[in-house]
Amino acid sequence: MKWPGHKALAIATDGFHFTTERRNQPEAARLAVEACAETYQRPCLVVSVDGFLTIQIPKTRKIERIFLPSIETEIPSPQRERIVEVYRGADWRAVATGKDGKWEAIAGAASEAEAIDAALKACARTDSECRLHAISNFRVLHE
Repeated sequence: MKWPGHKALAIATDGFHFTTERRNQPEAARLAVEACAETYQRPCLVVSVDGFLTIQIPKTRKIERIFLPSIETEIPSPQRERIVEVYRGADWRAVATGKDGKWEAIAGAASEAEAIDAALKACARTDSECRLHAISNFRVLHE
């Protein structure tokens, strides 16, 4: 991380790409995502620019893969648009789903635990069997 210029790290479910010595942060981030997506042939997520995290990384649950709501095929289309809008909010964010197929998302929680609690409570308003689906931009394993 002591190279000159700006640097960024992008990850895919099964790999990562690091780019360095760019003129500015947006260029470093863009090139990292492009190279990662081209290498792994799947969407990638910028997680760090110039050594600073760009998103919150969950610590209470095991991460399964990255979570990008705009391309999640598990989420029914009309609900996906609503989830994407919520996910434009600040981290901490979380998504929960119930057995009836309803998806609930929250954003702007003060902590990971508060995001999880709020998403599960939002889901529980309409469903008795809710489970956490994602925290921040990470799909988490079901417990």
